[in-house]
Amino acid sequence: MLKQKIIRGKISKGIVENLKKQQCSKCNICGFNLEEGKYHIEHIKPLSEGGNDNDINNLQIICIECHIKKHNKKPKLNLQKNMFNKTCNVCGRVIAGFTQKHVDTLMAQHMIKHQNEDREKEKNKNAKS
Repeated sequence: MLKQKIIRGKISKGIVENLKKQQCSKCNICGFNLEEGKYHIEHIKPLSEGGNDNDINNLQIICIECHIKKHNKKPKLNLQKNMFNKTCNVCGRVIAGFTQKHVDTLMAQHMIKHQNEDREKEKNKNAKS
């Protein structure tokens, strides 16, 4: 049986911007901050399985590394099994990624958030005094 060729539509900039806002400009798989132009639009349900190009609920933005890893594995990628991770010693959150460098970068970003929160608490404490 011949596979039916899937005709892909062009995803509008408006949809891409809505997805970015919805995902806080982070990869929907690993949470890594997305750099301009360094991401892929991914179908959650593949077009070959009846997914829709025009349904924003069937689209996600993911970093290039996650997209490559997702499609290079056979059988399907078990994301948790193939990831590196570190646990934050401040809040206990587990930070995961596909490479140690990716995890280190994510952890550094996470720790900056803690530092900013601490500064804000100190600022509020001093304002009350």
